[in-house]
Amino acid sequence: MQRVVASTSWFIRALYSASAIIFTVMALLQFTRQEFNLLVVWLVLGLLSATAGAVTWLLRERKSEALGFFQIFVIVILWVCALALSGGAMNPANSFLLLPIAIAFLMLSAPRAWVILLITFIAQALFLWNMQHSSSADNALVEHYSAMSFTFFVAATLLATMIRIVRKRLENSQAKLQKLREDQLRQEQILAVATASAQYTHELATPLATVSLLHEELREEFPNHPVLREMAEPLERVKLLLKDLRSVTHSLDNNEMREFCVDELLVELQEQLTIAHASVSIEFVSEGESGASIEADHALLPAILNLIRNAAREVELIGSGKVSVHSSCEHGSWLLRIENPNQSMTEESLERLGVRRAQSESGFGIGMLLSHATLERFSGSLAVRLQTQNLVVQEVRIPLYQMRDS
Repeated sequence: MQRVVASTSWFIRALYSASAIIFTVMALLQFTRQEFNLLVVWLVLGLLSATAGAVTWLLRERKSEALGFFQIFVIVILWVCALALSGGAMNPANSFLLLPIAIAFLMLSAPRAWVILLITFIAQALFLWNMQHSSSADNALVEHYSAMSFTFFVAATLLATMIRIVRKRLENSQAKLQKLREDQLRQEQILAVATASAQYTHELATPLATVSLLHEELREEFPNHPVLREMAEPLERVKLLLKDLRSVTHSLDNNEMREFCVDELLVELQEQLTIAHASVSIEFVSEGESGASIEADHALLPAILNLIRNAAREVELIGSGKVSVHSSCEHGSWLLRIENPNQSMTEESLERLGVRRAQSESGFGIGMLLSHATLERFSGSLAVRLQTQNLVVQEVRIPLYQMRDS
């Protein structure tokens, strides 16, 4: 579409140049006929066309729809004046007014394009009215040119409508193509992260096993050593996380989907967050149906945990406030609403968050990107917005299991 607009901008400049030449030739013809009043009028029209063309060329780098509207509007007015001086509706060149109509519907938004069409219709109506009330007009010719004017109205309307429809479809196709490109880029980024994660997990397993074995041997030799007792819990925690990661990977490889009870999922979320963010106040509020369930795989829990952890980290950064997690069922979906105080996020950064990689102090927003992609796999959605300047709201929506089956 940008290429079409650039081509039509060049065409407008060419029309101004051609108009200036034609008006100058018409002025010279009036000089041979000694019609000096018309000579001046044609020269003025030629000078205006040349001036408008020069201004259009000087402003060729500016991409403004208002400027494009002004250029088309001026050329329509100049052509209407020229037609009024040379016969109006009886001038065979009357059909050239279809050119600026086509350009307007290619370049401009619908309201401005319809204004250009309305101006040409008003001009045609004035030409037709003047011809019908002229005392020197022949009745047969009046009927003939009236039919030509009517044909112009129909042709202009059809041309405008068809160009508008084609342009709308082209814009929709380009938007879909852009969306596909963004989705492909996001999938490539997710694949790269998944590949790196699998590699690091594999490399982590060996040193972890070595450390665990060394820890067990030391405990046998020094069973009462306080440092060894303190190391036991973190080591078990890392083992458990590694096991969970392997189960998630296995679930994804086999595309295993299972039913998750919402109440049990909330309990598990609370348990995980209590360990990871004991210093942050996280309030869980559950409303709606008891026993509701959703269908997902093992990647669901890490995806939601990541969202709540992001909120908890923001609270830790601010040093005050709490994270509120509201669970409810509405319109056949499970809705999880996460609220937290905000200090670092803006509307601009939230628009990119979860859709593409976004630079942040702690990384590139990969966690949000993965959470967003994971929820989409379950026919779910993630919406992040600023409720107020100091409050971020994340809304996770996943279809209920029974509703999804139906």
